[in-house]
Amino acid sequence: MNQILLKRNFSHKEHTESQADTIRFLWNKIKQYEQRNQKAELKVDSLYQEYEQIVLPHEKTLADIRCLRVKHFMSFLSNKCDLNSKDRESLFEYLESQLYFLYDFPFFCNPETLSSLAEDLDNYAEKYFAKENQKILDKACNDFKKC
Repeated sequence: MNQILLKRNFSHKEHTESQADTIRFLWNKIKQYEQRNQKAELKVDSLYQEYEQIVLPHEKTLADIRCLRVKHFMSFLSNKCDLNSKDRESLFEYLESQLYFLYDFPFFCNPETLSSLAEDLDNYAEKYFAKENQKILDKACNDFKKC
């Protein structure tokens, strides 16, 4: 009977040791992953600092140039320029897309400049596309009345 108890205790001891080995192995894996994550965070931080020092000033300059280009091209929307309505509409759509692009990256541009450009473009739209807008509204009203 003593032999059976010793055998039973021995296998329980082996089982406990194998669990302890498994836990140690898993704990070492966790430590490795934590070290890897810390290295990755350091790498990301250093890349971001490098971006801020090298690329960000150029991005801001490029955004400022885009703002100036949009403002300059807006002057061609007036009736003083010899643009037909299709060209004027295409230019307006282009300027609108450029403003949308600049709004997608607001931290590159001065927000006051962006809002000023958007307001100017809205004023041009009201002034030079009033007839087209009225036609669209009339058509929508007529369609609504038919329903």
